[in-house]
Amino acid sequence: MPAPDDQLTKNFSLTELTASETAARDPALAEQFDPPTNVRDSLRYLAERVLQPLRDEVAWPLHVNSGYRSPALNAAIKGSKTSQHMVGEAADVVIASPADFLASSATAELRALCRALYHRATD
Repeated sequence: MPAPDDQLTKNFSLTELTASETAARDPALAEQFDPPTNVRDSLRYLAERVLQPLRDEVAWPLHVNSGYRSPALNAAIKGSKTSQHMVGEAADVVIASPADFLASSATAELRALCRALYHRATD
């Protein structure tokens, strides 16, 4: 069951934003890898307006821990019933190689940048 490989931005793909080890192990959760069009649109918007600008500004790779969650997957992991992950409007990301990143000079403005990108994306 291959996930769709649709590049959303330079550094983020639909495959990355729909990845789930839980869904990969359970055939009943296969819908996770083929989100509806409205969710794909939301994921593209999230990647274009939040994730890619963050990646570009930080100038460091980001790893998506959790992106889209189908309603079935969200229920299986006991996620919030109102989770924005289910509509493609949330992603949990971490900085790849955090020790190297922390040793760099890029961390001083990261929180302010995240807040600014969030507000810019929701305007």
